[in-house]
Amino acid sequence: MNDSRQSNNPIRVSVHMPAYNHERYIAQALDSALMQRTNFDFEIVIGEDCSTDNTKAVAIEYAERYPQKIRLLAHDKNLGIWENDQAIIRACRGEYIAWLESDDYWSSADKLQKQVDFLDRNADCSACFHWARRLSDSAKPITWKNGPPDVKPFYSLDDLLENGHFIPSCTALFRSDLIREPLDWTRHTPFLETTYFVRFALSGKLGFLDEEMAVFRYHSEGIYGKATNAQNIQAAINAHLLVGQHFNLDGRESYQRGLARMQHNLSRELLVAS
Repeated sequence: MNDSRQSNNPIRVSVHMPAYNHERYIAQALDSALMQRTNFDFEIVIGEDCSTDNTKAVAIEYAERYPQKIRLLAHDKNLGIWENDQAIIRACRGEYIAWLESDDYWSSADKLQKQVDFLDRNADCSACFHWARRLSDSAKPITWKNGPPDVKPFYSLDDLLENGHFIPSCTALFRSDLIREPLDWTRHTPFLETTYFVRFALSGKLGFLDEEMAVFRYHSEGIYGKATNAQNIQAAINAHLLVGQHFNLDGRESYQRGLARMQHNLSRELLVAS
C-alpha cells in the first residue's frame, strides 16, 4: 500500500469517486484504491451525495483512518450526478484523474503506476484505459462493453464516434486540465463519460493497455442496471446527439455511422420487447 503519511511531493493522481447508496460496495472500492503501489503521491476524493443508506458512515470511517490519503466531500443536500461530479473535479489536485465509482473496484495494485507511466511516455495521448471485468447480479443482458471492439494501442475520435461507449469509466486515467472548465450542457445526460471521452479524443489519442485491471459492477441499483436495454440505448443516442451538436461533429461519417448503428439497435430492442 502506498504510504499515507504527510508528503511534500505534489499529488500526481486524484482518484475521482462519486458515492451514492453504495453501502455494500464502497469499502471494496476504497481498499482497491488504497492498495495501489506507486512511486508518486495520490489522493482519493469522495463525493458523498447524501445517501439514504450507510454509505456516508463507511466513507467517514475510511476518511478518519486515512486522513492524509482520503478527502471526503460530504454534501449537506443531494446534488445529483452532474453537480456531484463537478464538485469532485474542483477538489481534485492531481495532474491526472482516475475514475472509480464507489460500486466498482480495481483488481491490480499496479494499475495507477502503469497508466501514469504510459501517459508520461506518450505526451500526445490525452487519456488511457484498459479492460474491465463485468460483475453482474442480474440475468438481464448487458449492453455495456467491457473494452474496445478490436485491440490496438491507440484510438481516435472516429473510433469513439463510430463504436460508441467502449471505455469502462473505472479504467480511465486522463490529464486533469482537459476538464477543469465545466460544460453546462453536459448536465443533460446521465452518460457523462461519453461527453468526457469525446473531449479527451478531441485533444489527443486514447491509449490502450491490453490488461484487465478493474471490475465494473452491473447491478440493479446502478445507472445502467435500473434502466431497460431500450432506455440505455436511447440515453446513449441522446448523449451522441449532444456531443454532435455541441462539438460540431454531426457532419463526420463516423458520427453518422455510430448514430445509425445505435438507432438500429434501439429499433431491434423495441421490436423484441413488443
